[in-house]
Amino acid sequence: MVTSGLYMAGQYLAVLFSTDPTVQNMTNNSIILIGLANITMAFSRVSWSLIGAQGRFRLATSVVFFSRWLVTIPVALVTIFVFFLDLSSVGGSLVVGYATASCALTFIVIRTDWERLSRTMQEMDPAERDDLIYLDDFDDGSSSSDDDYDSYDDDNEEASRQQRSHVQGHSKGLRHRSREQ
Repeated sequence: MVTSGLYMAGQYLAVLFSTDPTVQNMTNNSIILIGLANITMAFSRVSWSLIGAQGRFRLATSVVFFSRWLVTIPVALVTIFVFFLDLSSVGGSLVVGYATASCALTFIVIRTDWERLSRTMQEMDPAERDDLIYLDDFDDGSSSSDDDYDSYDDDNEEASRQQRSHVQGHSKGLRHRSREQ
């Protein structure tokens, strides 16, 4: 949507940035490349988020960092200072850099062992692991006529209490670790 808005209003944006006709012409000529760069950037951000959701933020950020410093910036410098190209070369270097990051991040996402990650996440979720259902957490105060929900034995209540304390301790550990990073 942002790219389509940029394409529709692109010729009017150049007037907002400068009154110089040369700069306006260069900006109008580079709108197409900036839109393509926006599309590849959005794709790389989605891939970055998928890798980050796996808990591998450092890997995803490293790929983007090296893509920027080893692809985008050198391509921009070469096209500007060696070939003496205009603002379109900067848009082109953004497209090349984001496309490189997108390819590398997509390769990582495709090569991910999703079954192992799924098992790991299931092991980390204590409610799924022990198959405990906390019906008393959903109690709205009204009395239930169902005997299945009214009859808790002491073992289930004790297990439920231990499970909740384990989950609360686990979430405190997660909050503590996130503050350190």
